[in-house]
Order: sequence, then structure tokens, then C-alpha cells
Amino acid sequence: MWFRCGLVFALLVVQPAAAENNVERIWRELEARIADPIELHTTFTRGRVAETIQAAIDRGAPLYNGGAHGDTYEIYALIVKTILERSRDAPGDSTRRMLVPLREAARRSEGYASADRKAWALRFGFDAALLEWSADFDRVASWVALGDQYFKRAQYEEAAAAFERAADLIDELVPSDSQTVALDYRLAPLALGHAHFALHDFELSAQAIQRGLRLVPDWPSYQIDRAAFHRDRKDYDRAFAALEARAGDPSASADVQFLLGYEYYLAGRHEDGRQQFERALETDPEHAGARLFLDHDRDQTDSSSSTGPAV
Repeated sequence: MWFRCGLVFALLVVQPAAAENNVERIWRELEARIADPIELHTTFTRGRVAETIQAAIDRGAPLYNGGAHGDTYEIYALIVKTILERSRDAPGDSTRRMLVPLREAARRSEGYASADRKAWALRFGFDAALLEWSADFDRVASWVALGDQYFKRAQYEEAAAAFERAADLIDELVPSDSQTVALDYRLAPLALGHAHFALHDFELSAQAIQRGLRLVPDWPSYQIDRAAFHRDRKDYDRAFAALEARAGDPSASADVQFLLGYEYYLAGRHEDGRQQFERALETDPEHAGARLFLDHDRDQTDSSSSTGPAV
């Protein structure tokens, strides 16, 4: 599971830390890695909790192996305190399930005399919390599989409901670097967008797709036969025709213009896609989805130009 989720437990088999390691310096390094939530006093998501725990293990394991058991315990204790403070108002039972082993480990560690035992008590809390986090990726996969089943039956409302559950979960689970999570999980918001497209809910489709693009920023490099995922290609054709008609209305929103460009672009109609993205930006100069595709297209053009002809 760890490789599928992209985060691997840092077991205590790494090289010993250098002699100059100390709690203050390492805490500054860790603080820099998790700076945004600390500075903004925002609530940690489950992905941020997992990322913070992994950062603590990455720094604490070398300290411990170098014999600095007391420093290791202090670092782990600071991280536990930070996580519990930043997650105090986090909603949902899943987040609370991650925090319970941390609270219990902190309580147990206070009853031990040796720094070695204290450090291992907190390390157990880290491992248990990561297990809780990892288990939720299986829930994402199950919701996606259920949505796919209903999508193939052309029951798009049920598919959208399942994909929405998966998309909401993955938003909470991914760390700040979403690329460390396997692509199959990160596709959930895009699948939700495609289900809304099939339902002709074009604004909702565009919004879900933009959620997905934040998790899969290289999605513009894919070329996909979107109609092939439908039980009947005519379902796609009808939705596409309705989208073209909606986008042709002078009052069409930036999201609708973007969505038509998205469909064009993934089908390999890049010039048509570019025109639609530019129209979306005329309506909304801050439209992130249109900007992402145009930036990708520009990078591809620049790369082709710099390569030059073969000789």
C-alpha cells in the first residue's frame, strides 16, 4: 500500500545523523517543510498530517541511529503537538481516527522514564496514524470502481454520486505534492467531471475537472477517446452537441467555453481547443483550467521549435 500511496515508512535503517544535529535546527527544517499551515494557522488535512509525520520520521530516524534518543523524542513530541493543534477543528471521523493513536502515544510516552522508550512510543503513534491514512485510499478505489460500474451502465447520476465521494476523499488525503500519490486515485475528480458532462451539467463538469487538474497537472498531455468510455457513443455525441450549442451562446460562461476546449483538446483537436481556452480567458482572465491548457500548449510549441529539424 505504501508504494501505491507514494509515501514509504522511513524505517530506522538509515545512516546516522551528523554530530551537529540538534533539536532547534531540525525543528526549523521541519517547520520550513510544513510552513504554510503553521504560518496561516490552517487546519491540517489528512494528507498534510501524513506528510508531516513522514517529515518527522525522515529527520528523527537518523537522529535516533546516531544515538540522540532524547533529541529524537523532542522532535517527535513537537510534531505530535503541532499536528494535534492544527487538526483540532478538522471535520470527519477519518481525521479523528488518525489523531487517536497520536494522542494515545503522547499519553503513554509521558509515563516512560527513558528517552529511548519515549521516542518509540511516539513512533508507534506515527505508524498507526499512517495506517489509518493509508486505509482511506482503499475507500477511494472502491468508490471509483463503483462509479465506473454505473457509468458503464449509462446510469450517470449514480456514477456521479460515487465519483463525488471518491473526489471528496482524495482532496483530503493527498499531501502538498500530489504527484506522490498514484494516478488512479488522483483521477477521481476528473471522473466526476466526465459523469457531469454525460448528464449535461456542464458547469459542474468544468468545476470538477478543474479540481482534477490541480491533482493531475500533466493531464493536458494525454489524448483520450472520451466517447469510448460510454456504453453507447451516442450518449457522448449528444452531450457534445449540447455543449457546442451552449458554448455558441454569447452569454456562455467561461466554464462552458473551457469545457468545450477541454473536449476538443483531449480529442487531438488542439487548435479548436486553443480557441475555446482563449474565449474562456476573455470571459474570465483568471480561469485556471484554460490557463493550464494554454501554458501546456505553449510549452509544447516552444519545445518543438527549439528542437529544430533533423539533419
